[in-house]
Amino acid sequence: MSDAFEQAGVQHTVETYAGAKHGWVPSDSAVYNEAASERHHVTLLALFDAMLKAAAPKN
Repeated sequence: MSDAFEQAGVQHTVETYAGAKHGWVPSDSAVYNEAASERHHVTLLALFDAMLKAAAPKN
């Protein structure tokens, strides 16, 4: 996936969450991983913050 993004010139980050199984974010999932889910949410909120600030109208 990372190669495809690079070839397309898409700015991206690919992260691997060691020990987390597919579907690990929802807290009601059978494979929920609390540490990985917390890391995911912190990272996702930081991405939203950065992208929204970058997209904010300049006055």
